[in-house]
Amino acid sequence: MDHQRPDTPTLWRAFAANGLEVVDYTSLRDWDPDAELAELLATLAELESAHEGDPGETADPDEDQDEMPHSAPLDIGEDDRRLLGLLDFEALLSGEPEPSVWLVPGVIQCGLLYQLVAAPKTGKSLLALDLAHWVAAGLDGLAGADPPEGDTRPDGPVSVLYLDAENSPKIVGDRLREMEVDPAALTRLHYASFPAFAPLDTERGAKQVLALARHVDARLVVLETVSRFVSGNENDAQTYLDLYRLVLAPLKHEGRAVVRIDHTGKDAALGARGSSAKGGDVDVSWILTKGQTPARVKLTREFDRTHQHPEVLHLHRRQSPLRHGVVIGKVSLADLAADELPTSTSCRTRCARWSRTWMHATYRAERAETRPARRTSQRVARSG
Repeated sequence: MDHQRPDTPTLWRAFAANGLEVVDYTSLRDWDPDAELAELLATLAELESAHEGDPGETADPDEDQDEMPHSAPLDIGEDDRRLLGLLDFEALLSGEPEPSVWLVPGVIQCGLLYQLVAAPKTGKSLLALDLAHWVAAGLDGLAGADPPEGDTRPDGPVSVLYLDAENSPKIVGDRLREMEVDPAALTRLHYASFPAFAPLDTERGAKQVLALARHVDARLVVLETVSRFVSGNENDAQTYLDLYRLVLAPLKHEGRAVVRIDHTGKDAALGARGSSAKGGDVDVSWILTKGQTPARVKLTREFDRTHQHPEVLHLHRRQSPLRHGVVIGKVSLADLAADELPTSTSCRTRCARWSRTWMHATYRAERAETRPARRTSQRVARSG
């Protein structure tokens, strides 16, 4: 990815070229949340100084401390408290717990930071695009997945911002055709292929992405692949500490779910390659691996600080149309036949091999289960 920093007009023209329409970009460019926060803190400091009185006066140690006048509490408005991140514990702990909102039940929850890690050619891009377009359409992202009791889902379509630095528009279009997607259902999917952002571990790149996410009001932001959006070394912890501080933490603070797509290292069981700081800031880490058949994939929860996600999700990947669903219960031969695998010769050969393996394993299991009964009947026959 070219990390040259384009000037503002060039950047917004690039947005338009990628199908990202941004209006009134001057206000987005000039808005500085850091300056707004600094101004608020300065105002609070002045108020505190006014409440403290004359710094030259000292308290009489013999005076009853209970009778000493106290400064009135600072009157901080709700918006300012939210900007400062101050919690209202009375509101937080009163009544029933607020239900979690799931964009994809069991997989993606609003306001959390995820990483989706997989080896090359496992199909993580296919899964991410499939889930993103269903979320944007307001439909079930995974057939067979329901939110836990008491939790909810959005009432309808929500905006999704998908930043892709790996796949060309043609590849994306081919995949959406395989999914048989109606273009009218994609109005809330804001997809940018090779967007002309500055690196996201820099202040310039961070402001560009935050401005766009706020403009489209994205409830879900996908970064594919995260290492393509940073300028620092992948093995350097500071690279991902800066990315979190500048981009990921503000998005999470605003209640947006973020999915970072990444590659595994040499040992897939160890998760994402590169610095261990990658995993230090995420709420949930999913590892995607190939399943028992070419049409099966498995999502394994590497860690989860919320304790609300399942340990394993077995998914089937159907091909006509291309989509994913949750496998419930044991896999049967009918399930394999229903996977609608591609009809290429190599794939038919693999399917036949898998079917023979499955049938042979099933036959051996059934023989093992009935062996004691057969032996008993033989002994009875001999004794009779």
